[in-house]
Amino acid sequence: MELNELEKLTVVKLREMAMEYEDITTATAMTKEQLVDVLCEKLGIERKAEVEVAQSVDRAGVKKQIKEFKAQARQAATNGDKAMAKRMRRKVHREKRQLRKSKPIVKKAS
Repeated sequence: MELNELEKLTVVKLREMAMEYEDITTATAMTKEQLVDVLCEKLGIERKAEVEVAQSVDRAGVKKQIKEFKAQARQAATNGDKAMAKRMRRKVHREKRQLRKSKPIVKKAS
């Protein structure tokens, strides 16, 4: 059995597999992640560290840019430059979206 096969199994099936081992006594209280970890150890499956999916984002730098874009949008609006104000608002929108999509990078130890 491989790691991806274990991860596809339901918690009930994983608990049944874990109960087959006498030294695992708390299988009913474990989460799926914990069960997969324990079964990997028992079955001799190497669990590699997860690859970083999310890119590292300088959150403070992005927030600073957002403030600058907002100031530029306000300035353009007061000057009557609607096109420039709209471009700045769109940039603010994109940067905020980037912040929301960026997640803290969590690496699982093998």
